[in-house]
Amino acid sequence: MTLRRKCNSLNEQEQPCGNWPITDETVCFWHSPNHQEAARQARVLGGRRRRTEQVTQVVFDLNDLTSIEMLDRVFAIATLDTLQLENSPARSRALIALMKTKMDINKHTDLDQRIAELQEVTGEDNDIKL
Repeated sequence: MTLRRKCNSLNEQEQPCGNWPITDETVCFWHSPNHQEAARQARVLGGRRRRTEQVTQVVFDLNDLTSIEMLDRVFAIATLDTLQLENSPARSRALIALMKTKMDINKHTDLDQRIAELQEVTGEDNDIKL
């Protein structure tokens, strides 16, 4: 059995880093003195990405992407954005794909609701996770 190598550096909490080290080095990308500039740029881009995600959540009013209502909201936004595109075969294909996706979502939502109703009637609570 091969043991996983780990970075020899400590993180900000003075705990072992735990990341995979770079090949032929004892430290990871984030702690390597040879990659300081690239790591700095990656941190900047990561921060930008997080800020962009937060702004997008506020602008599109997306609080909880695990709820059916929020998924429906994302679907509606994608559909409206696609409808605003210039009429083309690509736009038509995108709209067809969106409609097929929506039909699948509706089918699964309906099945989940029916299962929940049956479980309520029978008193069973057999959650099957796939």
